[in-house]
Amino acid sequence: MRVKILWLVAIFCLFLVVFAHEFFQKFLFMRPCEQCVYIRLDFLIIALGAFFGTIKFIRFFGGVIAIFGAISGINHSLILNKIHTALHSELPFGVSGCNTEPSFIFNLNLHKIAPSLFMPTGECGSDSPAVPSGANISKMQEFFINLYENGWYLAPKWEFLNMAQCTLIAFITCIVLIFWAFLPKKLVFRAFF
Repeated sequence: MRVKILWLVAIFCLFLVVFAHEFFQKFLFMRPCEQCVYIRLDFLIIALGAFFGTIKFIRFFGGVIAIFGAISGINHSLILNKIHTALHSELPFGVSGCNTEPSFIFNLNLHKIAPSLFMPTGECGSDSPAVPSGANISKMQEFFINLYENGWYLAPKWEFLNMAQCTLIAFITCIVLIFWAFLPKKLVFRAFF
């Protein structure tokens, strides 16, 4: 059961990264910001840690990596939400935390190795589609671009839960599932029965 939970976490995190890149970035022309690419990396770190957690001899090491990724992701989501809230308020002054040159853990040059995934090209808090001039878009693309014209929201029509809030919920869900997967069986059993 615990291994299945870790596989679920790994697949969920990989899905979110691929979906953000392929659907929002490529299909809808939403450019990722600095905090967005950090959040992508955090999801990949969780996926890697969860995968390692399924291997008996390095299970603890995998758990540490996954927890690190989740905590880092929570931090980056909170920063992005603060920026988003400030930019969408009446007084958008004093906003910081978004650079065009990212600084990854261990000084990795991920933005040079995989620029499509890790190069920030957008501004934090501004997550509306930016369709390049002369782009040939399909009717489906046009529908979704119009749907997200005011920014990325889980329910765009009502502007309910922005991207930063949704990633925060996803990271909290991951950390709960990771802890669940690593708790001793006796504690899990006692907690629910």
